[in-house]
Amino acid sequence: MIRRILLPLDDSPSAKTAMQYVVELYHKHGAYLTAMAIVDRPGIESAMVSMGIGSSSYAREGREKMLQTSEVKAFDMLSQFGELCNREGIPHIDREVLDAPVQAIIQGSHYVDLVVMGVASCQSYSEEDPTETARVVARDASAAVLTIPDQYRSIRKVVICFNGSVPAARVMHRYAHLKPFDVDDLVVLGAGNDEAFLDNTLYNAASYLEAHGHAPRVVKLGGNKASIPNYIEQEDVDMVVLGPHSGKIKSFFFGSLTKQLFREREVALFMFD
Repeated sequence: MIRRILLPLDDSPSAKTAMQYVVELYHKHGAYLTAMAIVDRPGIESAMVSMGIGSSSYAREGREKMLQTSEVKAFDMLSQFGELCNREGIPHIDREVLDAPVQAIIQGSHYVDLVVMGVASCQSYSEEDPTETARVVARDASAAVLTIPDQYRSIRKVVICFNGSVPAARVMHRYAHLKPFDVDDLVVLGAGNDEAFLDNTLYNAASYLEAHGHAPRVVKLGGNKASIPNYIEQEDVDMVVLGPHSGKIKSFFFGSLTKQLFREREVALFMFD
């Protein structure tokens, strides 16, 4: 059960699509929503310094203009979301935060069950990769994170990628407890050539999910995890459940599968570390 949701907002397509999903989640769970519009003051300050004009009067004017523009955008996004919530009768709170996006979202994650954000949203001024904020939040947030692609698609088919590792088990547990969507097809998916290991691992995972009211089926793929993206595409999967990384040490870089799915930006990703 999901009781509290955090929605970071900006004017990116994926953040706007995320609004649609939090409305669905509210109607299923009755969750209280917090919308966060972030004004990246540290990023603006850093941008001025990197231009070599950080202490000039021109820099001060430019900084104030950038802050004002960001605050107007933040106000507009909060207003749009507030109007949507009022139409839907959804209780919510609006917050404008003057902080770096990653830090603001991670801090906000301490007090919610789920962060729902666009996969390419809340980009800081210092980053060129539009998915960087979502990637770091998924790695470091204290709540589960659901990243949303640009285009809306109803979440009816879900794949849980499971390899028997601790990160895979953690995210499976969190998905089982939160049960974010009512789905038509839930697949526990594994890949490898050790059939005995796959049988034991995947069927134990399926049994755990059944104990929590889910109705999964097991799919085994030969080869290695490189075959999983093809399965996701061919089966027209709507959401993938997986850990942000696959190793024992939390590194800056995601596991290769997670990085690929982030890069493609075509399906929703449910993650927890």
